[in-house]
Amino acid sequence: MTDVLLCVGNSMMGDDGAGPLLAQMCAENPQGNWRVIDGGSAPENDVVAIRELRPTRLLIVDATDMGLNPGEMRIVDPDDIAEMFLILSMAMTDLLTGMPNSRGFYRSGEKRFAWLKEHKKDLSLLYFSIDNLKSINELLGNKEGDEVVKIFASNMTKCLKDQDIAARLSGGEFAVLLANTPTHNADAFLFDLQSRIDAIDHLSGKNYHINYSHGIIENGGDKYTTLRGMLEDCDKVMYSEKRRR
Repeated sequence: MTDVLLCVGNSMMGDDGAGPLLAQMCAENPQGNWRVIDGGSAPENDVVAIRELRPTRLLIVDATDMGLNPGEMRIVDPDDIAEMFLILSMAMTDLLTGMPNSRGFYRSGEKRFAWLKEHKKDLSLLYFSIDNLKSINELLGNKEGDEVVKIFASNMTKCLKDQDIAARLSGGEFAVLLANTPTHNADAFLFDLQSRIDAIDHLSGKNYHINYSHGIIENGGDKYTTLRGMLEDCDKVMYSEKRRR
């Protein structure tokens, strides 16, 4: 029997850090059979893992402004919470890969983008497209194409660090928002991803390789007011690079 505590919030954004702080405290002082998951600012990334655990009880902690006076409490029907979580997770999650979809990306990504911009942190936005997905679907079938998408998504997810946000936007298109550090930036991410895809291609025994294009915009916090606007230009950069090939 497993009970899951999902703590939601951004430790760098005031009261929103209550969730991650609780996760840290529970990890330091384990209680019973509770499995603690720090969902950070993108809890939709943990939906697949939670479903696989099939918990007896799921407790979600997310600090938010509920319009109550200090000390007041509001009791919410557990069935409503479960239904809200299920609806939200399904609405924000790409069912094929388990990654956030475009709605999930904007929901968590805009908050992260605003924080990085406010604190003048270097950031990178990457846009990816699997070049040969259409031909794989046409020649080998959609099942094979879905497998390529899942492999690409899985290896992309393995390249992420804390607070990075990635999503499958549509078909074979993906986006990643990174906070640049000396050891983790766009170049390091691209190298890690390419190394993983090369290894997959080498070991798969398939008669095709997974080919993809990417576009990058770095340090766009000064130019763009929203993540959506930055992503639109990043998309254009990628397709411009594609045409030059």
